[in-house]
Amino acid sequence: MIGTVRRWWREPDHYYWITAILAARGAQSEVCRLISVLTLGLGCLPAVMIWSPAGPNSVYSKVIALVVGVCSAGVAAYWARRRWPTRTQSLAFAGLMTASIVAMTFTHTNPVSGFVTGCSLVAIAAYLVFFHTSRYLLVMVVVALGTMAVPIAR
Repeated sequence: MIGTVRRWWREPDHYYWITAILAARGAQSEVCRLISVLTLGLGCLPAVMIWSPAGPNSVYSKVIALVVGVCSAGVAAYWARRRWPTRTQSLAFAGLMTASIVAMTFTHTNPVSGFVTGCSLVAIAAYLVFFHTSRYLLVMVVVALGTMAVPIAR
């Protein structure tokens, strides 16, 4: 079992391999559009939650929600272009969206709403598992556990 875990930990990054498969099948533009639509849809939710009683209630929290919405719209516009992102840009996307979800999880006044928002980290974790290495997944798990501890403690 330890040998299996060791092999899994040492696996190379999947990014270029998956990129090559998508390019060979002509599916890169469809995947880009899908990620763009999902990012836009999930990224606009914090801005919409401003008008919800369970959403952010302070001016500071509302500003964070608007910044997250604008950043998500920018990232969605970036993914909507025709060129496939580089590995570094892909990791920057995952990091920016993770930071956005963490910020929104902390700003909700209702702990259940914050917990549900924090569950969005699963989507970023799935992206990291599919395109990148297990090391990034481990970082994501640590961030997710720390983030979800806050609404659970409330």
